[in-house]
Amino acid sequence: MAFPEANLAGDLKTFYTEEKIEQSFFRISPVAKAVKKNRYYGKSYNLAVAAANGGSASGSNTVSIANAKANGTGLTAQFAVTNGQIFNNFFLTQQEQLATRDAKGAFVPAGVLKFAQAVNSFRTLIGLSLYGTGFGEVVQGGASAPNITSAGGTFTWDTESDFAPVVLTLGTRFQFTNGASPASNLRASVNEVVAVNGSVVTFVSTAADGQIGATDWACIQGCRDLNTSTTGFLPVGLRGWIPDLADRTGGTWDTYIATSFYGVDRSKNVNGLAGQFVLQDYAGGEKMIDATVRCLQYCRTQQGVPDMVVFNPTTWRQISLELNAQTTLMQQINLPNSNGAKNSNTRGISEMAFAFSTSFIGQVWEDPMVPDLLGYILEQDTLEFIAVTNTDAPLNDGIQGDNPGGQSIPDSGSPGAAPQYQWLLDDWLTQAPAEPFQGGEAIRINMSLFGNWVIHRPASCGVIKYVGPVLPS
Repeated sequence: MAFPEANLAGDLKTFYTEEKIEQSFFRISPVAKAVKKNRYYGKSYNLAVAAANGGSASGSNTVSIANAKANGTGLTAQFAVTNGQIFNNFFLTQQEQLATRDAKGAFVPAGVLKFAQAVNSFRTLIGLSLYGTGFGEVVQGGASAPNITSAGGTFTWDTESDFAPVVLTLGTRFQFTNGASPASNLRASVNEVVAVNGSVVTFVSTAADGQIGATDWACIQGCRDLNTSTTGFLPVGLRGWIPDLADRTGGTWDTYIATSFYGVDRSKNVNGLAGQFVLQDYAGGEKMIDATVRCLQYCRTQQGVPDMVVFNPTTWRQISLELNAQTTLMQQINLPNSNGAKNSNTRGISEMAFAFSTSFIGQVWEDPMVPDLLGYILEQDTLEFIAVTNTDAPLNDGIQGDNPGGQSIPDSGSPGAAPQYQWLLDDWLTQAPAEPFQGGEAIRINMSLFGNWVIHRPASCGVIKYVGPVLPS
């Protein structure tokens, strides 16, 4: 601001808004919040699935007897599910606490702001795990996969994904796999996100990884023990329980599905033990909505009673394009129920439902954490999160169901006006002494989760892999 008399500048004050500090975080997963939570204890959570009936029935009693003797009991599989883990930490120093105690010094106390940022990051990784395999995989390199030619270089990568920036936010560190499976070995470079513009992510590398493959995965750093480890740290979600790897075909898939999954060889009965899978027949003109109904058909045939369909916002919009292309639009022009509008028109879809025979799913949610071009049909009663820690408290942001919005920074919580060293506060927070900073002592606030996603009856659920909307030419 320029004034005629420059000497007035020393007399002018800085004026601060009286409005609260706002946040611009992405939505957290509404489905992760909605899944029922179950506390358990011990080394594993075991569940059994009768995956086959034995096949001994026959029109001949003697043949049936012979089959029963030969086959015995039908396949019954027992999953022994162990804990995954997620952590987040932040530090609060003496000076930060003292200097920001009231509105005279800061919009909100430093502890409140740091807690809100940390809990949002924590919730984001929980949501990512719901749709992952335990390795923190976010998105594959794609057609614009970067060529990381040097250590310390700055590289730009168009993820071609509306989903990836939800997780790959500023400051996030990630590594690329050297293979098409999230369990593939990690490459050396630990990449830090320094800018995000829509689907484009800019990052700084620590090693020259070379050309990243189109099918290589970007995985959040620290989600396995070593770069060569084939066991992930995170809870295993839907992409593990209802896999879509390699479109369920070829050698990569054959190896994966025959690998023990919590003690079970699912290759013996893939649909019964790994859920239903539908690949949209785009070349054959199958619409996304019809592929969804086909998956519902498969779940119903397997005695499922699915009651929820989940997509990410982009897939919702793409399906809306198909639905709108088949819909005759009606404009409200000076009609009694047009709310006084001269010419009123609504574009888009606010609600969807899917049906097959007497099966009807009216609960269709959009979740920003669902990977691109995937949809899930779920039976909520079979899905739960088992944990030894408290999961309700960290996930409760006060937003009900699939409603929009987010928790304000002051409402997210805080370490308290006078943080104290506490062990497992509310069974998920620990406040512990930190190494002293040059400017004084500090406290470290730790958030922890130990648990896993479980589907008691995978056959009742399914995944749809979409190619894209089919629109009239």
